[in-house]
Amino acid sequence: MKTCATVFLVLCICPGAATATSPTADQLLAQSQTLAVNKQFDEALQSLKQAAALEPENMDVKLAVANVHSWQGRYDEAQKELNALLAANPDNTDIQSAAAYLDYYQGHNDAAQAKFVRMLATHPDNADATEGLRLAQQAQKAAAGFSWQFDTGYEHSSFARRPQPDWSNEFVQITRHFDQGTTSVHGRFEHYDEFQTTDTYYEFGADHRFAPYLDGYIYGGHTVDASFRPDWREGGGGDLRLNTPEQSVPAAWLTLDLKQDDYAHVSVATIDPGARIEFAEWALNPNLVMVHQWGLPSIFGWNARLDGPLLNDLRFYTGYSNAPETENAVTVYTASFYGGFSYGIDDAHAVSLGYTHDDRQNAYIRHVVDVSLTCRF
Repeated sequence: MKTCATVFLVLCICPGAATATSPTADQLLAQSQTLAVNKQFDEALQSLKQAAALEPENMDVKLAVANVHSWQGRYDEAQKELNALLAANPDNTDIQSAAAYLDYYQGHNDAAQAKFVRMLATHPDNADATEGLRLAQQAQKAAAGFSWQFDTGYEHSSFARRPQPDWSNEFVQITRHFDQGTTSVHGRFEHYDEFQTTDTYYEFGADHRFAPYLDGYIYGGHTVDASFRPDWREGGGGDLRLNTPEQSVPAAWLTLDLKQDDYAHVSVATIDPGARIEFAEWALNPNLVMVHQWGLPSIFGWNARLDGPLLNDLRFYTGYSNAPETENAVTVYTASFYGGFSYGIDDAHAVSLGYTHDDRQNAYIRHVVDVSLTCRF
């Protein structure tokens, strides 16, 4: 009884004695940082969990949770935490920096650079953003050092309204880059299985960046013993930027694509002038389509495509066109809507999946599914 009375007296005189051994949220936060530096990520998260129980709205604790997930490679969980923090605190530079570094850790160096540049536009002395930009640019230079690119893909077509046998097409392309991508040359092979027969097409071409605001390309190809493809194809085009790179100002480009298909008894020229508007990670590309078959009046149409980001390095594209299309030397209007996804696994690898719905005037409806893979080395 005497012992109980003594304990009671101590508690009354020193009310903090009972909690003296219980760490504060700040102490737990500091402890988690030490554990994370030593790569004890699970223990760090446990400390942060205790800190969050003490102060559920503590932003520093939430940011630390996101950073630990990022450092241990749990990128999806880190992204969820950062998305919630950015929604509540869009102007917080610590959160912005963590989001940019998360892109960098995943190898999404273009996205990381864009975020660091936006930070430095308003906070030019931010040391984290300055170092992050240096790292992202360094990684981009390493990625630009890839000398070779390998692309391959497969396309399958099925038909409605006027049933006919399915089509299947495959391609392989090898590209050699020079001077960090300033100049590229490629060789391409395509195999077509259509109209219950096959055609094989070979192509060679070159691309060159004449200036930061001007690109151009040219190519030519031949179909061996053509059945339904053009015997020869020649093409070229380029992009011209109309404004200088400035923050918050969309990049405006003029685009031009030229192509001539020479069949056994007819030549068909296609001219596509257009524009491309780029802002952040978005791009809108509208263009006109003119098809001229020698000896006949020209036919006009249009096409519009939108590209944008989804999650991490997953992007989408979608578009619609109502334009003349030439198939087996016959040109008719075709209404098409299309879309798909591309995923950059890292700087060296990417995959894409797409779908196209073609409604060819007074003919068939065509459903097209395509998949492709890109490898750089």
